[in-house]
Amino acid sequence: MLQHLCCLAQVCLALAVLEAPARPGAERPPRPATAAQAPDWQGFLDQASLARQSCVVLCGARPGNVGSTLRVCALLGLPFLVVIGLSRDKCKKAVELSQLGEDPGVSLVKPPLSLEVHEVLQRLRATGLSLLGLTAHSAGGKAKPVWNLKLTCPGVAFVFGREHDGIPPNAEMLLDEAATIPMVVDGEKGSLNVSHAAALVLYERRRNFAAAVDTGMPPKKKAADEAGGSPLKKAKKGKAAVWEWKDGSSWKAYADEDSQLCPETLNV
Repeated sequence: MLQHLCCLAQVCLALAVLEAPARPGAERPPRPATAAQAPDWQGFLDQASLARQSCVVLCGARPGNVGSTLRVCALLGLPFLVVIGLSRDKCKKAVELSQLGEDPGVSLVKPPLSLEVHEVLQRLRATGLSLLGLTAHSAGGKAKPVWNLKLTCPGVAFVFGREHDGIPPNAEMLLDEAATIPMVVDGEKGSLNVSHAAALVLYERRRNFAAAVDTGMPPKKKAADEAGGSPLKKAKKGKAAVWEWKDGSSWKAYADEDSQLCPETLNV
């Protein structure tokens, strides 16, 4: 009996220690880091306006697809994923489903639920981002195959609609350009899962970057570079870099969010 009482006392003492409030100044165990700590909507808009960083925009996707797309963005170098029409709890679930660890390199941004898709796109355009919409159909013949586009320039919002009904018509009219992933089956009969579509587009973007690094510069400047071209200054994020050759010619390149140079002259 006495032995049982001693065991019970030890259990009660252990529970009391666990439940006792921490003393002022006492060190607390660190909380597990949560992936994708997102800036608030206005903070994101301010940052996008200054840095012209590219992002992915999802129009009303499910938490599972959002989580998969978040992981795609982290692996393929997109710093922001904007999710329209998803509650805070569902966004939290999406982050958990992404299974990203500490410092994933991508933030999930949630506009106010009161904003419709076209209103979100209007605000993104106002920051200077260009809107590239991905559709499962040809968008009246205006959508280009994604591999025919230059995807390396900064400040692009890659907009993906719902799998079944796509980007709403009043939002589609705001797009600066439309693209499609050509399929054997017509887009009216079926579409890719949105996270799969995002993976294909962002991989094509990375492939464009790799080609730019291999090429190094526009072809017309290659001969001049072989004659002794060199950069006057190194490009920083959001800054223009001027390259000059011994023949006196020069051109501007722009540093994208991952500090890779956009291989074309931009008006910056």
